Formats: sequence, C-alpha cells, structure tokens
Amino acid sequence: MKALPCSILLLILTSAELFAAPDAIPVAAPLPSVPTDPIIVLMLGPPGAGKGTQAERLAAKLGVPTISVGALLRAARLNEAERQAQAKGELLADTTVMRILGEELFRSPGDLRYPKGFILDGMPRSIAQVALLETLLAPFRIKAVVLLEVPREVSLQRLLERGKTSGRPDDANRTVIERRLDLSEATSRPIIAHYEKAGLLVRIDSTKPIPEVAETIATHVALKGKTRQ
Repeated sequence: MKALPCSILLLILTSAELFAAPDAIPVAAPLPSVPTDPIIVLMLGPPGAGKGTQAERLAAKLGVPTISVGALLRAARLNEAERQAQAKGELLADTTVMRILGEELFRSPGDLRYPKGFILDGMPRSIAQVALLETLLAPFRIKAVVLLEVPREVSLQRLLERGKTSGRPDDANRTVIERRLDLSEATSRPIIAHYEKAGLLVRIDSTKPIPEVAETIATHVALKGKTRQ
C-alpha cells in the first residue's frame, strides 16, 4: 500500500483530536452587549412659552415619549402644604421633585423605563436640580437643552387665555401668573448659563408659528446630537 502524504495524515489526526475532545474546541467569547444610547432632550422656558406643545411635537418626530414634570407633580400625592405652595405658583422642594421624577423614569436603579429616551418638559427648575438631574440620569447623557424664548407679556397673555379652559388655578389668577414668571426669571438664569457653557443649549424664538418653531427645534436637536457623538 502506498503511504499517505504527510499533509493528509496531519489533517486526519487533527480532525480526530477535535471530534474526540469537543470540549477542547475553542469557542469565541460572546460580544459584550452594547448599551443603548437614549435620546434625552430637556425643554425649558418660562410659563406660557409653549414647552408642552413643542415637547409633544419633538417627541412624535423622534419616536419617544414626553415626560411633563408639571403634570407629574400635579398628579402626585402631595401633602396639604405642598398643594398650597403649588397653587400659589411656588416651587416644591428639590427632594420631592426628584423623588417623583425618579419613580417615573426608572423601574429600579439603572433600569430606565424609556430605553429609547424621552423629552423632559419643564426640568430642571433650579440650579440645585441641575446637578441632581445629572446624577439621576447617569450614565445616560443629555443630548440637547431647548430654551423657548418669549417676551414676558406674551407669556402672560397666553397663560390667561389658557386659564379659560385648562382648569388650572395657577393659570386663572393674574397675580399667581406674575409670581410664576418672576420666579422663572430668577431661577432660570444660572440654569441657562450652565447648559450654555456645556454646549448643550439651543435658543429658540417661540413667538413664531408653532409648526415653524417645531421644525427649527428638530433641526437644532439633530445637529446637537451629531456633535455629541
């Protein structure tokens, strides 16, 4: 019988070893799961700037939900003192706000309820909440912070008009509205400065027609998202 070539013998021996000892076959380690990168956009502006309207439009365009902090607080179980403060247009304690928001955003620590992201309407409302929000959201990043700008008198008239149908006591009383606008102006300055320095802020003229404002916001948020990648 003619002897088999060495190359064929080597192939046969190697194959036999592999089949005889399947545990010895090296198996590639599974690829690590890539964490999702949710779209998180903050919608800021004074009362009556149109945050809710524009947040809903942007959310629909991006395919993510809107989280209205104001709606969460109005629906939350608050004590009588907190309810009275809310009716007067005053801010609630930061710890109360962050607890309620955290319960909405996370099923458990680190388990985001909205993995694709969300539009956060009306948050943060104080400079202290800026740091608290970043801690709450970690390790997720904020993609953009939209600031709707509108003259005070326009905000006032919009809120008075909204108060005719909204059923909200803080929309129906001019004195309360004035207090809310004063508070917004005082607390928003350091917040705006913080996000502007971070390169996240997008200033939008909210006096223009709603569709035009919505399109401008979507364009700027898309650009911010690319620069943050």
